[in-house]
Amino acid sequence: MDCKQCAEDLTAYLDGELDSAASRLVQAHVAICASCTEELRMLRETVEFVESHNRELEARNGSWDLVRARITADAAVRPTGFWDLGRWVAVAAVVLLTAMALGYMQYQQMQRRNLDRYMTEYVHQREVQIKGRPVLAGTGIVTPGENPYAGNPFVEIKARVPNNPFRSEDR
Repeated sequence: MDCKQCAEDLTAYLDGELDSAASRLVQAHVAICASCTEELRMLRETVEFVESHNRELEARNGSWDLVRARITADAAVRPTGFWDLGRWVAVAAVVLLTAMALGYMQYQQMQRRNLDRYMTEYVHQREVQIKGRPVLAGTGIVTPGENPYAGNPFVEIKARVPNNPFRSEDR
């Protein structure tokens, strides 16, 4: 048996919880190991100290009455039921988060509508400014000499369109 195993078994040895074979192994190891002998001596002293100072505590006659009175006083001060402040804070937080989520969704819808309106107006202005082109965008009909990409607002055409947000300045 090594010291680690012996140290793990010492409390069980003192309490008489080891079988006879394991108990003999601990006794044999303690007989030859000074460190484990000292550990066993300290454990025995600890057990003796605890047993010598162990006593039954008696509560005074009025102790339980004082405990009950204190519990009752604490319960009377604290609000209970639905009117508890903690619940109102939780309800207010849920309402606030719901209102923020609905407002954000409304904002996103408004931004989509504004972008669609802006793109429609931009395409319309562009078609008006490019001269000599029939307004047949999206039909697939291209007259001879016409740019086949004329209906696509994302393809840059050589015509100058003022305030074009899609035109790169370095091209």
